[in-house]
Amino acid sequence: MHHTPIIDFAQHLLEEDELDPIYTALWEMKTRVNRHQVERWLFAYWCFYHAGLASFLSEHDDESYWKLFLEAAENKTESPVGGRWPRGKERRYFRGDICVKATRSYMQQTPEDIVKSFAFAAQEDSRYEKVAAKIQKLPLFGPWISFKVCDMLERVLGTHVDFTESAIFMFKDPTEAVWMLWRLNTGQDINDKTIMPQGQRDQSGIIHGVVEYLQHKLNRMGYVAPPAGDRQLNLQEIETVLCKWKSHVRGHYPFHNDKTEINDGLAPWTTVSPSAKLFSDLMPKIKNK
Repeated sequence: MHHTPIIDFAQHLLEEDELDPIYTALWEMKTRVNRHQVERWLFAYWCFYHAGLASFLSEHDDESYWKLFLEAAENKTESPVGGRWPRGKERRYFRGDICVKATRSYMQQTPEDIVKSFAFAAQEDSRYEKVAAKIQKLPLFGPWISFKVCDMLERVLGTHVDFTESAIFMFKDPTEAVWMLWRLNTGQDINDKTIMPQGQRDQSGIIHGVVEYLQHKLNRMGYVAPPAGDRQLNLQEIETVLCKWKSHVRGHYPFHNDKTEINDGLAPWTTVSPSAKLFSDLMPKIKNK
């Protein structure tokens, strides 16, 4: 099976601003709207994982925000762009009665206060495990979305979170990517999941070695963490590279995949939401087709 070598793939993601294009657009949006709107955007995005809906909801204050949020959670009425209120595939389970019940619990606070409480938790104790534990007290905020929240707190809002390898490799996709890379480098069938290094000690060593290699190689090449470019690449960025490379090798992640999907989702919302239009304008463009 043909695949792009992981370093070449990582270079593409970083040079084409495809590591996390949502982060780049939101980073730029911060300079054009107030922080309250950014916080409302973030909370809606963490719940629905849809940039168009998050942009639309972010324009509304307090009572109006929660009224529309609840309507989206219930999903019984037509959305402003027609059809059902959307969810990104990563949050496809944020629906049904449990979603409505969770939304009613969120409504006891403002979305801004919820986001601030997460940032405050990180300021009290920046260790990922501690911040994630605080986030997971919120209904329907499990391990994966709490990782994403921590990542966006750090990259978009500039709140320090101390990630560790254990935080990253508790998830299936980056771990599977490491074994794929190990099989490739040891001359094995890259997709044969039955071929694994033996023993927890060996596995931990290989994971650490892969992370260290990718960080060292890419940092030596001069790459920095988007969107702020304020530090070298860290574990979060390596996790993203690994996850996307795994999908790419298996034929599910063509180049420009995220930009295309995000812009397709944004397009109908730009007609009803000035913020969605702004966000769309700020999204990184496809440079080399």
